[in-house]
Amino acid sequence: MRILKGRLLFDRAGTSEIAYTVSRYRRKPVQSQGKQVRNISADINIQDIDQFLRGLPNIAPVKQQETPHTHCSIPSINAAIKGVIR
Repeated sequence: MRILKGRLLFDRAGTSEIAYTVSRYRRKPVQSQGKQVRNISADINIQDIDQFLRGLPNIAPVKQQETPHTHCSIPSINAAIKGVIR
C-alpha cells in the first residue's frame, strides 16, 4: 500500500491490510474477519473511502455489515458498516 497525493494505492492487497489502512481515515473502524481475500488492487481517493467500501463486493468476494461500533465487516471481505472486513 502506498499513499500518494490523497490517494490510497493497493496492489494485490489482502483484506486485513485494506481494513487496517482505511480505518486510519475513518471515525468508525473497519475490521477483517474470517478467511482473507487477497490480490485486491485499488486506487482510492481518501475522501471516497466509504464509496470504495460499498463497492468492494463488486470487485472481491466479500460481504459488508455495519454495527454500532464499526463501519464495515468483511469476512473474506465482508464489508459491513460495523467495520469488519472478512
